[in-house]
Amino acid sequence: MKKALSPGRDTFKHLNSFFLAFDHIPFVHELHRRFLAGPPRFGADDGNFHDAVSIYEDAVRIVEKKASDLEYVSKLLTLQRNLYSELEDILSKSGDDLRHDFLVVIPVAERPMMLKKCVDSLIDQCRLFRYGGMREEADGKSFFKKISLHIIDDSADISNRTATRKIAGEALEAGLRTRYFGLSEQSDAVKKIPTDLRGKLSGVIGEFAGSVPPHKGASVTRNIAMLYLRSMLNEVSRMEVDQPQNRVRRNRKTLVFFLDSDEEFCVRVDRSGEVADIPFINYFYWMDKIFTKTGAKVLTGKVVGDPPVSPSVMVNTFLDDILAFFDNLSPDEIQSPCKYHERERAGKFSAEYHDMAELFGYKGLTSPKQYHCALKGNHTLKDCAVDFSLRTGGFFSGFHPTRVQMYHHRDFLETEAARTVYTGNYVFAEDGLDYFIPFANLQLRMAGPVLGRILRKRLGETFVSANLPLLHKRTVPGNHVDEFRSGISRSGEIPDLSGEYYRQFWGDVMLFSIEKMTEAGYPEKKFKKAEITGIVSAVRDDLWRLYSEKRAEIALKIIKIREYLAIGSGWWAGDEELMRAVGNFNSFCSIVEANFIPGSEIVKNLAGQVVNGLYGDRITEAIFAYYEDSSAWEDLMDIG
Repeated sequence: MKKALSPGRDTFKHLNSFFLAFDHIPFVHELHRRFLAGPPRFGADDGNFHDAVSIYEDAVRIVEKKASDLEYVSKLLTLQRNLYSELEDILSKSGDDLRHDFLVVIPVAERPMMLKKCVDSLIDQCRLFRYGGMREEADGKSFFKKISLHIIDDSADISNRTATRKIAGEALEAGLRTRYFGLSEQSDAVKKIPTDLRGKLSGVIGEFAGSVPPHKGASVTRNIAMLYLRSMLNEVSRMEVDQPQNRVRRNRKTLVFFLDSDEEFCVRVDRSGEVADIPFINYFYWMDKIFTKTGAKVLTGKVVGDPPVSPSVMVNTFLDDILAFFDNLSPDEIQSPCKYHERERAGKFSAEYHDMAELFGYKGLTSPKQYHCALKGNHTLKDCAVDFSLRTGGFFSGFHPTRVQMYHHRDFLETEAARTVYTGNYVFAEDGLDYFIPFANLQLRMAGPVLGRILRKRLGETFVSANLPLLHKRTVPGNHVDEFRSGISRSGEIPDLSGEYYRQFWGDVMLFSIEKMTEAGYPEKKFKKAEITGIVSAVRDDLWRLYSEKRAEIALKIIKIREYLAIGSGWWAGDEELMRAVGNFNSFCSIVEANFIPGSEIVKNLAGQVVNGLYGDRITEAIFAYYEDSSAWEDLMDIG
């Protein structure tokens, strides 16, 4: 018999505060009546205990909806967190907490500053919402009971690896059980693979002799992380068998939560025209609830903040917005107070930042967006223009100054069928380890959407999406430049984005080839290699035409911006700040011209790749090899 909660005077203090504030709402009044009708003791085996949990959940959902309506005022955020905290107190006193444990996994390469912010936000999430509570160990140290952190380091720079280890140590000191999984640990995991399987998995975990190298790419690194997670979970299972006395403590349901190092446990919201990043979602509570109630096997969230795509497919939208900014700027008002603080009300998630959003089923997203000035206090349009010009440099790191994704609230239990995995924000139950990221060794972009198309085919309704976005920040605060992007070289005078551009184009070829094939039965249906070649070639040619059209549009828009900058020289000549702004805009145009317009060396090289067919052949081989990859991975998972 699990012990019952004997409520003290303040046990339901914050719930009563909620009733006091919201009892005028008929539904809340009914909740209050239901609460008062229950006995004063809530035991874990008592139906009234579960009713009390349900009442708390209804209460926080009402508060969260009200908070979103009132632009997230502090009073409601405080009540929300207090209700969650009070609920955790009740759950902790009810006996065994049978909710899921979480293994939070963060792959990282050369990003200690971003990783630090990500991990700090995770610790804040644990402290604010207290999912699962804390346990004091024999040595007097306390740790979060149901959440652990696993950092998978793919860095080459020794100083960055040292900094990442330090962050892991700081997280441990903060009460978060943390493991650092570096290159040597990854090598050990790979060496444990039986020889007969190792050669069959080169497309999944890379092809290398000896130690695992750095900069393997995010997909290979995640797949190697899955080997480590499987080994760790199997070790726990063996301990339960060998040491039955540990069964109660260790026999937990586990969810694996992958996120990226450039994300935080926050959402970006609009507060009276000003942007604010706030910790609002109790991620672990609602993820546990979704898996428990729906039978989901894989859940994906999304991101708010910076778009999750390459700048190579956002150039057109940003050029439209720059031209709209210039069209509304005149010499007569340049010293006038800034007028760019009225934020356009955005709709729900729509990929409005993407130049080719129609490829993904989104329509009507072509209208220019007004720049929303980030400056605070009294300032002029000139100040705004200068600041905007500085922000254009961050665009090539993935920061979009005019199409920031804002959070839109809806009930966290609402799910929908998914088709894309956001590899920086997805969760799966233990059997989700069966689904590796395919074609990882190609190191192409769009790995998540590709995996999503396969999961949609294989898992059906148990692959879901929920409104649980993380905050995505592509650049380091202060300078609008990223710490590290594998496809961007800054060694020359003008940043070279060719690596990312090529990975994006061929990643799109991979994605839409897979989409056509899954619609026709792949991967359950086995395609002949000649069939795959035909599909890949057709998709490649269609995308090359579309990319070419977009490049032509980019070239025309750059000409218009250059013309504007030349024509306007008469009214900003002599103003050093405006001249620097003009220089920044011209530099932006030069980077676009070098990377994305017809005739540039980068575009010529990409055209050569299309003509020689080598990349298309590699994609065909990878798709055909997926059948063997899946079989080898399944055998490896069975070995444990």
